[in-house]
Amino acid sequence: MIRIALVCSIGTTSGLLKQAISAAALQQNIPCQIDCNSMEKCSSLRGEYDVILLAPQVRFNLLKIQQILAPTPVSVIDTEQFSKCDGKAVLKQALQLIENKEKIYAV
Repeated sequence: MIRIALVCSIGTTSGLLKQAISAAALQQNIPCQIDCNSMEKCSSLRGEYDVILLAPQVRFNLLKIQQILAPTPVSVIDTEQFSKCDGKAVLKQALQLIENKEKIYAV
């Protein structure tokens, strides 16, 4: 099961995106656990998820969160994909981040 954390300012704006990602994962037969979290809870996510995706409105925290949660991959969701709730594209982003991490640590 792939564990994805969506992080936004207070953990509410990513709810619709969570539903869209869940639907895309179901269509592709990919088992996923997707949770919405606030920036305040971000430091407690270390080791709990395979990938952390930040909402565009908190993108300025990217470097700080990457340092706190390393080696878990952390990235910012594309603004257009976030606003359109493009679950398929965001799921693809998450899977690519996980795959790249596995390649890095397999060496």
